[in-house]
Amino acid sequence: MSKISVAVLTYNRYKSAIKTIESIILDPNVKDVVVFDDCSNKVDICNIKSYCSKYNNITIRENEINLGYQDNLKLALLYLSIQDVDLVFLCESDMLLSEGWGCVTFKAFNRSKDSVALSMMLHKDQLSKNRSFIFKNRCLTGEDSRYPGTKGRVPFGSKCYTSFPDREEAVTFDKYKIRFVSNSIGTFVFKKEALKEIYSHIDVLSSFKDQEDAWLSYMCFSVNKYNSKSLMVLDPGLALTFGEPGLHGAMHLNNLRWDGSLLWRGGFASFVTRAYYYTLFFISKLKKGSEK
Repeated sequence: MSKISVAVLTYNRYKSAIKTIESIILDPNVKDVVVFDDCSNKVDICNIKSYCSKYNNITIRENEINLGYQDNLKLALLYLSIQDVDLVFLCESDMLLSEGWGCVTFKAFNRSKDSVALSMMLHKDQLSKNRSFIFKNRCLTGEDSRYPGTKGRVPFGSKCYTSFPDREEAVTFDKYKIRFVSNSIGTFVFKKEALKEIYSHIDVLSSFKDQEDAWLSYMCFSVNKYNSKSLMVLDPGLALTFGEPGLHGAMHLNNLRWDGSLLWRGGFASFVTRAYYYTLFFISKLKKGSEK
């Protein structure tokens, strides 16, 4: 059976980290899990260690000092790029993987052989906005007209894909659809050889502080000759994001998409659900605005 090597990035929030690791390690396709802990406080790391000690294929690598997200990410990517497996999984510590996620992952790569990476879920904005055009503009210019604060940021490069992922027909299998996306949150399963090529450009990452997720997404297109099918996502997704303060904000919609939720299987049901949660989202924004 093919196996997956996993790297989990942790920093404090041990309850979320343990839930994440538990949902990963029980899958029979997992070869090993390495936890890259960026100097969590004593209580958090002790709890993470206590949980992980139950498994002989979980290793914890503790940074002696806090390196920050990007440098800890680099350590995890280096580790994954040299593993002797076909697929490697970079996972944040705020995910809850669906039962059977490993088998579904292999099925997705078999159905979309042009793809080099799989994101576990769609970002909520991808439900209603054409992220591909926004992403292409940001790649080419380093600017996004919606966010004046992005002015002057370094563009990703002079080339980008010519066929937008949004225009690619979805591939269907079982209860899942494979969609092709531009950028997503930073939890990816990579074909190992693709990640190895991406890692060879890791020195460039330092120019993209706070844009690490988008840089990884862009590099999937870059190493795959800007193929619009480079990065795929399953809809419904394979993971829940935890709705804790500081963890992705108000990403209600991701949680409803997990593993074929009834709320998303039918077109009308998904329309009503989307409208309901976007109403809640905008009400919360208005309340925050009135409190200022």
